[in-house]
Amino acid sequence: MNFLLLLLVLGCLQADYLGGFAASSIRYDSDARTQSLGGATLASPSPGFVQFSNPAYLHYSSKIVVGLSYFDLPLDRSIQVSNFIYPLPPKASIGISLFRAGTDNILGRDNQNNITSNFSSSDLMGMISFGVNFNKKISLGINIKTMISYIDIETIEAENYFGNALLVDVAANYMLNKKIFFAFRKNNISQGLNWKLNFGDARDPRSYNEIVHSINSIGVSIKPSDYSVILFQQDFSNPTSSILLSRFKMGAEFLHKINSSSIAAYRIGFKQKYGLQSNQSTDNINFNIYFGLGIEHLTYIIDYSLNFGNQNEGFGHLISCTKKL
Repeated sequence: MNFLLLLLVLGCLQADYLGGFAASSIRYDSDARTQSLGGATLASPSPGFVQFSNPAYLHYSSKIVVGLSYFDLPLDRSIQVSNFIYPLPPKASIGISLFRAGTDNILGRDNQNNITSNFSSSDLMGMISFGVNFNKKISLGINIKTMISYIDIETIEAENYFGNALLVDVAANYMLNKKIFFAFRKNNISQGLNWKLNFGDARDPRSYNEIVHSINSIGVSIKPSDYSVILFQQDFSNPTSSILLSRFKMGAEFLHKINSSSIAAYRIGFKQKYGLQSNQSTDNINFNIYFGLGIEHLTYIIDYSLNFGNQNEGFGHLISCTKKL
């Protein structure tokens, strides 16, 4: 029966890529381990950033945990993440998180190479999370997120755009046995991103609502041994009733015991690169590849991931640190 259930889930994990839409920046991976595993950590979250992947795993945190990430990306982009997890024994934990993605001082030019404007933008998200273990097999979790988006264009008449949204994630985890975990998450349940537009003249600020599409995800984690794990994840979204978009992710992690107190981790991940609808196909290679390393000591973890870029825009370097208090 367990084998048939595993085949059923793996059979569902076949599909295409999830297209971009509003609030896409906060879907970026929160830490280096997650990115190096192709983002396929729904059923195996990173210890210092659990709720970003699956808040239902929060109850596994038996100590206070602090996580920090900094992503230096090409095209003058950067991401900063800070995370805090506090256990509530015996079966629950809470988390508080901050996530910022942005770019600054991008110069605009006309066809004569004259500077026309200075562009900056940022997305800031604050999140409160809760996870509880109901029994030995099942746990549930929830994220409550508030997002603020800001776009500033410095021209003769300054323009700025301000948006805000309230979003909710719900997630579940099922432990089939000590080696196989299944997970589900419904991400970004929202009424939309509400924008206020100021064009820098006498007109009143305008506003409009941009749809934030929810994302359904399923994932599986398989541990062939105590020193390896294989991960699969599939994300789905329905922008309209006639369109199904999805993204497939997978990763593998291999551990090496350095000494009695330190473990090294070697990781590789694959993520679909560009979008296909459910009725389309392609002969091109449609995956980005990621590599990463990690060192885990008794009380801290340091992770690194190399990002090759989605559109040949250059390399990105991702560093995350986790401290157990």
